[in-house]
Amino acid sequence: MYLFMSDPAPANTVFSWVTAEAVSVTVAGFNSAVEGCVDGVITFESTTPVSSDFNISFDLAGNATEGVDYLIESTDITINAGETTAQVYIDVLEDDEVELDPETLTIVFNLELGCDTVVTQTADLTIIDVPALTVSDDVLIEPGANTTIIAAGGGGNYSWSPAT
Repeated sequence: MYLFMSDPAPANTVFSWVTAEAVSVTVAGFNSAVEGCVDGVITFESTTPVSSDFNISFDLAGNATEGVDYLIESTDITINAGETTAQVYIDVLEDDEVELDPETLTIVFNLELGCDTVVTQTADLTIIDVPALTVSDDVLIEPGANTTIIAAGGGGNYSWSPAT
């Protein structure tokens, strides 16, 4: 969604928007944040660099609970002069509860345009449980024999070592 954001300098108006997405430095291709595994980021972006620091405050809504499902450093952010973006990272926590439906963190950004006009923009971050890990059936491996063990789903890294 695009909306007008008035730069503090007179007569400068730029398009601006907010997005929320899953990010991971170790896992690619996730569209949702994953509890304890894939975090999130909120990005505020303008189409042109702002001429002076632009301070933004936003609210949090949705059915995800701060402190239980996620941690966020601040609900205030600044797009610095000469820049076009600012980001706030969301630490998604594993809550050890099995939720049947994904949880949602909604970022609510209200932009006052003057003359009692406020434009509200939202962005959603979906938080899902760690996918269940499934493994192949137990296999007895005789010395010198080869076999394939398959693990699918789950989150994180897996390792295997023979029983002693």
